[in-house]
Amino acid sequence: MAARREVTPADLVRTAYAWLGWPYVWGGAVGVNGQGGTDCSGMCNNWYGRIWKLGIPGFPPGAYTGAEHGPSTIGWLDWVGAGVNVVHRDEAQGADIACWNTHMGMCVDNQEFISAANPSQGTIKAPIDGFIPGETLFILRL
Repeated sequence: MAARREVTPADLVRTAYAWLGWPYVWGGAVGVNGQGGTDCSGMCNNWYGRIWKLGIPGFPPGAYTGAEHGPSTIGWLDWVGAGVNVVHRDEAQGADIACWNTHMGMCVDNQEFISAANPSQGTIKAPIDGFIPGETLFILRL
């Protein structure tokens, strides 16, 4: 059996771009075949856990299948120090996670991120700064 190659930040960012336009469904799960609509945290769980088989909160590497929603934004924030680290906003880079208490998405660079935004827009690319006014932004790095 061939060894699985190491995932790079560029791989993760390309994956997120491929999901632009995907439907938003609050609390949804993409499913094991990646066909369902989902919300912001479900989409991050999909990218990091289901597609690239990385560990996500509550799921060791390779265990998350997409059959359930998986961890919420709070679950990701609770994972600080255990599976992700917080980096300064100025250090954000592709494949980092822009995470607030009520929303999250994958940074494509230092200025923009991709996220399952809402039912009317679906999964979009947007500026990181100012996306969730009044909430503290955390940049999480796996």
